[in-house]
Amino acid sequence: MTQLLARREAMGMAAAYGKLALGLLLTLIGPFLVTLIVLGCVFRSRRAATALAAPSFAATFGLACLVVVPLLLWYERRTRGRFLDDAIQGESRAFSYGEFELQKSKLAWTAYVETALLGPRLLWHVYEWARGTPDVDQPMRVLAAEVVVEL
Repeated sequence: MTQLLARREAMGMAAAYGKLALGLLLTLIGPFLVTLIVLGCVFRSRRAATALAAPSFAATFGLACLVVVPLLLWYERRTRGRFLDDAIQGESRAFSYGEFELQKSKLAWTAYVETALLGPRLLWHVYEWARGTPDVDQPMRVLAAEVVVEL
């Protein structure tokens, strides 16, 4: 029995380290996309005679990390992993082609944000695991306890 518990604890630690490593890498997706957008805009504007020299990729990426990563961590904590559910829940049918195109664009940006939130979601899972916080929300645990009591 103690060997089983030791193996389970080791697997839990390995999973936590894996989530931490993957979460750190995936958290950089958002700043990377912002860097590509900013540098793309700068390179397009370089055609003008008065355009400034383009900043380096590393400087732009570092600045994007300083701005975007805390925002992603805060937003993931605020939505509690339900960003996509909340974003799609309020959608209605499109009644015109223009509205359809607008919803299509909105859905694409929602997918980009959801992809950028994958890393912070894993980091928050590791943080909650380290604190010993249960994965299940309090209302769900109360409902499960009521079912067990009724049985």
